[in-house]
Amino acid sequence: MGQRNDIRRLVSNQQSTLAERVARISAIFSGFEILDLDRQTHKEALISRLNQNEFVGAGIERYESGYVELEYGSTVSPLALIPRRSG
Repeated sequence: MGQRNDIRRLVSNQQSTLAERVARISAIFSGFEILDLDRQTHKEALISRLNQNEFVGAGIERYESGYVELEYGSTVSPLALIPRRSG
C-alpha cells in the first residue's frame, strides 16, 4: 500500500524526472511478493484494504442526520447486473 502513495507523491511532484518515476514504478515489480496469508504484514494489508467500516459508518451518520436520503438501489447501474465471464 505504501508503494502506491510513494508513486502518487512522485508523479504529482513537478520537479521529479522521468528516470525517478520509472525507478519508483520498477521498485514495485522488483519487490513483488505473492500473497501469503501466513504472513502478518500481508494479512494486515488485506484487512485494511477490504475494511469498509469507516465508509458504512459515515453513510449511516449522513442518513441519520438527514443530510442524505436512501436511494433504494437507484445508484446501481443496470450494467452492473449483467453477468460477466472471468478470463
